[in-house]
This record gives sequence, structure tokens and C-alpha cells, in this order.
Amino acid sequence: MRHEYLSVHTLENNTLNSNTINVDEINVGGGGLVEKTWDFAVDGHISGSHDIFTITGDVRVKLLAICETNLAGGGVGAQLTLGLNGATTYFIGQTTCTGIDAGEIWTSSTLANNLKVNTIALAVFDRIVSGYTSIKIDIVSASTSTGKIHFYCWWEPLSADSAVAAA
Repeated sequence: MRHEYLSVHTLENNTLNSNTINVDEINVGGGGLVEKTWDFAVDGHISGSHDIFTITGDVRVKLLAICETNLAGGGVGAQLTLGLNGATTYFIGQTTCTGIDAGEIWTSSTLANNLKVNTIALAVFDRIVSGYTSIKIDIVSASTSTGKIHFYCWWEPLSADSAVAAA
């Protein structure tokens, strides 16, 4: 996936060729795509809050979380949230880890709502983030010892010197 669907585009040459846009000429105003894979066996699986992306300034983010490997371990009590520092359920509330399976797009704490197909309107969180410094995964209870979730974060700056980076 590429970041050309973001709403702030400018063409460097102000040209359209055959009614198509050359995506290599698109600028998203200094933003772009940042990715991070959270591997619970390597990056952390103990209860606590863990940074996925760091944020400077005010930004618009489009966030997508795809499970690459089934999450396992920690028993039925293992819970995750996806949010911001100080607002740990901003994107997704407490979700039972063992119900997030490979190939699913993690979209909701209601596991039946997680998607096997790419439905962009439901799969991508589109939010303005102001006053926060990180996007976090919070392991609420127990631990998840294995599994991987790949995070895609497209971002646009809204304030001077704003940025998003993988933590």
C-alpha cells in the first residue's frame, strides 16, 4: 500500500497524463508512511504500555493494524488496547489477544468485527492527534508471548515541525 490516498496532495508539475496521476509526483505535505511490526516474542509481551510510533506536534494519522501471526499465550485473560499516551483506548478498547488471528485486520475490541478482507472504510482509523506524544499498544492483563501485528501509519503534518516515527 502507498500513501497516495491521503487527502493532502500536490502534483509537482501540476500535470495529469492520460487522466492518471503519477504517484511518484505526489507530495503529502511532508508526511508519509511509517511502519512497525510488533513481535510479542521479541519486542515485549509483559503487561504494560509500549510505544509503536512517536508523535511530535499536531498530525492527522491513518492507522491500520494487520495481524501477521496468531497471538497466543497468556491464557484467556490476556487483553490488548491500541491508543495514545494518556488515552490508551483511543483507537481500540480491550481486546482478547488470543482472538486476533493471522490475516485479520484488528479494528475492534469485538473480535467478530475484525476483518479478513480489506474494507478501507472500516479498517483504517482516520484521526487528528493533538497533544499526545505516542501511539501505544497496551498489554492490559496477563501476557501474550507470541504473535505479530504489523502497523501502518500514514500521516500528514498539521503544525510546524510535526512528525511521526517508528518507536
